[in-house]
Amino acid sequence: MPAHSLRIDMNPALHRAVSGIGKLSLWGALLAAPTFAWAASSCVDAEIAGHSAIEAQHRLQHAPASTGPDADENLSPQQRTATRDFKDALVSAIDARFACSDAHADPAALQRALQASLGAPKTRPEPDDNPGFGHWLDVDVTRNTDPKPLVFVRVGYGIPCGDDNLLVAYAWDGAAWRRVLRWQSDDYAQISGAFGGTFQYRVLPAGQIAVAHSSSWCWSRWRSFGLDVFAPAGDGQPQRKLLHLGHGFAADFDQDDEGLTLKTRPDGVELRTTIAPLDADLIERKVVYRYRVSGDTVERIQPIALNGRDFVDEWLTSNDAHARNWSDPNAADDLLKARQTLVASLKGENGLLLKYGPVRACASGSGKDRYQVEIDLQAQKSKHADARYGLIHQESNGFTMLSLSDKADPTCKGANLMAH
Repeated sequence: MPAHSLRIDMNPALHRAVSGIGKLSLWGALLAAPTFAWAASSCVDAEIAGHSAIEAQHRLQHAPASTGPDADENLSPQQRTATRDFKDALVSAIDARFACSDAHADPAALQRALQASLGAPKTRPEPDDNPGFGHWLDVDVTRNTDPKPLVFVRVGYGIPCGDDNLLVAYAWDGAAWRRVLRWQSDDYAQISGAFGGTFQYRVLPAGQIAVAHSSSWCWSRWRSFGLDVFAPAGDGQPQRKLLHLGHGFAADFDQDDEGLTLKTRPDGVELRTTIAPLDADLIERKVVYRYRVSGDTVERIQPIALNGRDFVDEWLTSNDAHARNWSDPNAADDLLKARQTLVASLKGENGLLLKYGPVRACASGSGKDRYQVEIDLQAQKSKHADARYGLIHQESNGFTMLSLSDKADPTCKGANLMAH
């Protein structure tokens, strides 16, 4: 039996739990059990903590619900408190399970033990459209070996029109498991604040952890996603968030990842999805969020889009620092001023409407791999129209903005490559 399991003899909660059981018969049963069986499924502290989590789950299930319009999407103050308490109880139960597990703890055995102590079925049930808060629970345990051994535990539970999830990760420090990551939603008043829908995590080549999730909502496939990159706790430091990206996207419910695809790269991480463009007639466009991660530094790099028109749209909607990085260095100052003027014209109640016109290749004599994207601007309350022309250069791994002008480049007379 591992030495640290002797802590149980001094635990007041244990004495209360076994007050009606003969101590000799209890210790006899424990001594007769194999060491691993004890570590994986017979830890009394973990069973007590699991029972506390089940009780917290019941309190969440029976907390008074929100009333009034959009009651399904809003949380009452009591539900918000019960949600927070339930998550704390879940993490305490997972901590307790790892406290009595040795360095060779098997993820499948840990998963079974947590499912049993938390009252979760072995397979995730198909949730109803509106199951209420906490009416089902599932547990997933995985082990990562490269670049550093980590064990991850994801716990999800049902909420109206979706689910909420939390993620914890543990590293073996030579004597015990130490929690190095805890990631969950902040306190939220609407179900859109939950980390639901797809919930994905990846360990990057240098040991950072990337987590992506979508939001829950009852009525639309348009919802929000979050991408976060963490440095796990270690060397005396707590976990550190290196990146947070939040954006709206169009969920694809025919895909397991809801069209929010996260993958590692040799130098970092990449997420691809579908978002809304400035041109409402196009409805949606593909976007690439690729990041180079070096130590605590996270830098967005190209590609940012799959074609020239989408590149221009992302260039217009990104921040100034990114727009500058994706611009011709010799023209960057003028480009950012022209960009600021154009974007300002789209804002406000009487802002202009943006529609993308033809995308044309330019004559090779003016430079190789150059294209012109027409940007049509229409006043909302009159027939007045104007246009801008974005001149871009296609690189081996993306595009560069060369100019943004109110006059078309006469060398760009090719056929329209991207008709609506």
